[in-house]
Amino acid sequence: SLLETVAGALFANGMYERAGSFFEKLGDANRAMEAFRKGQAYARAVELSRRAFQGRDVVELEELWGDYLVSRKNPDAAVNHYTEAHCYIKAIEAAIACRQWAKAAQIVETLTPADAKPYYQQIARHYESSRAYEDAERFFLKAAQPQEAVEMYSKANRWEKAHRVATEHMTQAEVAMLYITQAHRLESSGKFKEAERLYVMVHEPDLAINMYKKNRRYEDMIRLVTSYRKDLLTETHLHLAQQLETEGSFKLAEKHYVEANDWGSAVNMYRANDLWDDAIRVAKLHGGVNASKKVAYAWAVSLGGEAGAKLLTKFGLIDQAIDYATESGAFEHAFALALASKKEKLPE
Repeated sequence: SLLETVAGALFANGMYERAGSFFEKLGDANRAMEAFRKGQAYARAVELSRRAFQGRDVVELEELWGDYLVSRKNPDAAVNHYTEAHCYIKAIEAAIACRQWAKAAQIVETLTPADAKPYYQQIARHYESSRAYEDAERFFLKAAQPQEAVEMYSKANRWEKAHRVATEHMTQAEVAMLYITQAHRLESSGKFKEAERLYVMVHEPDLAINMYKKNRRYEDMIRLVTSYRKDLLTETHLHLAQQLETEGSFKLAEKHYVEANDWGSAVNMYRANDLWDDAIRVAKLHGGVNASKKVAYAWAVSLGGEAGAKLLTKFGLIDQAIDYATESGAFEHAFALALASKKEKLPE
């Protein structure tokens, strides 16, 4: 017939949807379906399937329809067709591709936990990047990834929320391991206060103390020792003082010797390094006049009679030095000092 001739010619020339329409008019549902499929006229194909084939091809056709729409860069329109075809993975990926996050999340609920996990993570990452932290937390937890939620909150400096998630959804050992790992990373980035907070949260102040020691942040180190290891405070001050003295940082060493109630070691440090002015200053400040007399006398001894006398005269300590030398049984030196500076002290 003429209709058959026209339909065949249209099909042969790639005009499949129009050919399918002619085949439908001829009552040839099979050839009409073939034409609609070939022409990717899926709306017509689905309609024909329901009318002529009890809908047996509808699921397959809906999936093909979705694939076609995705290939035409129209994933938004593909989502519902994939859902109709029960192709939930494809539906989720199409929803994500067009940023229909709520729709994607809704479809993910239909998957098994194992299949859903990577999509929950992907959705959570989206909400994290959008700073919708509570939504992100919800999906990280659905993905059985509480540590990711903890890390997210930590990076955002929301420590209380990080701690809540950690304590509610992780074992104590897991929390400790996670926080210590994060603290190491923060420490490497120079974020010492944030690292300290994590160390202390998992009851590891010694790690924070050691961090500050390694990075020569001694004030912070002492602050933590005072708070958490007070019984080691004096020992810590002494250890730091000795280290700093070895490095030639005498002023800082002095500070820690004094904090350890061992100002005498600070005096000896200055004496050993020929820094007598500092030695006398420390002795007078922390030990009083008598202590400074002893240091002045030691300095005078190191210089010798006349030079020592001049030095003591400079400090106004000649009387004390002569007295101290006499009391110490250093009569020759006392005589030399008196001869040089205080002849009235000499015997007749």
